[in-house]
Amino acid sequence: MAKWLFALLRILVLSGSAVAARERPLREEPRDSPQPQPSSQRHDRFSLQSVYHAGVAGQRSIFRRLDVPSTHAHDLNSSDIPTFLLSHTLRPVPQWTDHASRARIAGPFHKRGPQDVLNVQYEGPLVPMLSGSAKVMARPMPVPDHTDPDTILTLGQMAENAYRRRDDDRWIDIDGWEPNDSFGWEEDGLRGHVFLNDDASIIVISFKGTSANVFGIGGGPTSSNDKYNDNIMFSCCCAKVTPTWHPVCECAHFSSHTCSTTCLDVTIRYSESYYRFAQLIYEEVWLRHPRAAIWFTGHSLGGSLASLMGITYNLPAIPFQAPGERLYASRLGLLPTHGVEDFIASLPIYHIGNNGDPVFLGRCNGPASSCYYGGYAMESKCHLGRECIYDIGDAFLKVDPSSLDDQDRAWYEETRGEWLRSAVRPPEHKLDIRYHKMQLIMKLFLDKRFPVPECEFEPDCADCENWTMVD
Repeated sequence: MAKWLFALLRILVLSGSAVAARERPLREEPRDSPQPQPSSQRHDRFSLQSVYHAGVAGQRSIFRRLDVPSTHAHDLNSSDIPTFLLSHTLRPVPQWTDHASRARIAGPFHKRGPQDVLNVQYEGPLVPMLSGSAKVMARPMPVPDHTDPDTILTLGQMAENAYRRRDDDRWIDIDGWEPNDSFGWEEDGLRGHVFLNDDASIIVISFKGTSANVFGIGGGPTSSNDKYNDNIMFSCCCAKVTPTWHPVCECAHFSSHTCSTTCLDVTIRYSESYYRFAQLIYEEVWLRHPRAAIWFTGHSLGGSLASLMGITYNLPAIPFQAPGERLYASRLGLLPTHGVEDFIASLPIYHIGNNGDPVFLGRCNGPASSCYYGGYAMESKCHLGRECIYDIGDAFLKVDPSSLDDQDRAWYEETRGEWLRSAVRPPEHKLDIRYHKMQLIMKLFLDKRFPVPECEFEPDCADCENWTMVD
């Protein structure tokens, strides 16, 4: 119980301090702070150690862990090998410091008992109390090498790994949480796969993304809760995209395209928030390994959660094909009031995507999109950190159709043929939801023979420009 209470307290403190540290003017570099120099590149071997599962089943909140013996770790690995190899460097990462500003979260949790600690009751929005000057310091930490094709492929395998099913009766209920033997693998909630290097000095947490047939990933009972989180996090206002859509909240006035920010402040802090579940998983991992460096990864929704954990705890993240999460980060109060673009560009977050995926580009919306027919309002496009965007044309020139699975080969061969025969130069390509599939992405782009694209920050990015936000 004491362990769980400490984890909860730390979430509240860090959530408040994350907001406090960002309610500040444009940052400036302190002249007297030493700047650590990058060290030589290191390679580490990682293996799957455990899987966490957090969620709500009926009226009960569930949080549990499955430890994976090293002899069985390969059961969950997409390539059926027991270990992963990653390269990284020790380099300075900006750490926001502040001595004069504080913030509080008005009534973030009302804890009636361990079994329903996730029944969050919010009394109001995030409230800044003081504002003062701020500086940014640089702290050396190991960061994954986002320029190394092998490392990107390996992290992609870890991201894909989080979708893998594992039926096992050796789940351990986290201290302070109610046991629930009927809580199934696919029944509800968020999963996080935890990988450790050999000396447990670095940990990678991979979050599961959306289970949805519309994304070519497969369905399952978690799909409805995944969809609710997607529509809350990535829509402009409650997933009210047309007059006929039933919104997930009542903040939108579609006739005037206005949205109540006061309503959204309450709505986005809901009891089954995957952002809160991701925080719980991170906090439990941190409690078990307080001296380890922690990185995040994930695909799609899982990638956005990885990025949000990165900005919340100021840690590295490499998401894959993630929808634009900057809008949700802003609504959570994770962005500064001044110097936003400098701050975002400084984050150790590197989004891996491609220019054929409508979800990653924020264009999987409208009546002609597959997301629309699946009931997903994927409207946001702006990302935190930097974007490393692979080009479909390069894949068409380098990847032979014979290397793909049967379900993708015929489609890819036809699409590639049309592109090669096109009279337009450079040829245009069509957006397709299949470019969002993690397994296909690894074969088309994440090949160790192909260089990683340059990672760039997109300035002046804006979401939901056709909506007016009102109090």
